Amino acid sequence: MMRNPRNQKTDNLVTRKLIGFAYFQIGVIQALAGFFSYFVVMAFYGFPPNSLPDMTTVGKHFLPSNSLPVMNVNGQILSHDDQQDILTRAQTTYFITIIVVQWADLLICKTRKLSLVQQGLKNMMLNFGLFFETAVALILVYTPWVGRNIFRTRPVRFEFWCIPLPFFVVIFVYDEVRKLMIRTTKGGWVERMTYW
Repeated sequence: MMRNPRNQKTDNLVTRKLIGFAYFQIGVIQALAGFFSYFVVMAFYGFPPNSLPDMTTVGKHFLPSNSLPVMNVNGQILSHDDQQDILTRAQTTYFITIIVVQWADLLICKTRKLSLVQQGLKNMMLNFGLFFETAVALILVYTPWVGRNIFRTRPVRFEFWCIPLPFFVVIFVYDEVRKLMIRTTKGGWVERMTYW
């Protein structure tokens, strides 16, 4: 409350540094996490990345309604409905992955210089937000009439929730190191380029 209001002409809410940090640093890690999870789930069900169809040869539809049964690399013959179910489970895992890496994003954006260890998790609204986000995801994924009929999600195995955890750790450690460098080298390259 001791700080003066921002100057609307010189102090922008969105800066190049913020866009660079959000989209070209953390955003890239989050996108990689989503794609990695998607491909892991497809491989789990017998469709490794090199066996997925080339979209230029398939056309606009990944799974046309009149498609013939397909054999995956495990030797299972899958009908169109089975293929669609696997695709939807992979897409649901992508959705879950975005939620998990957003947990890290929320925690790292809590402060701009201080470590989360120094700051702590005393903000009960933030803690409630993390809990609420997770609860909504669980409802969307595991409630049949909501997930299957409205949002077209499918229940996924618990292990699929664990796929993005290494990316969560990478985002968190990356930002903690970045903040440490800002605190220890005042006015250094990291502060000039990434302090938003």
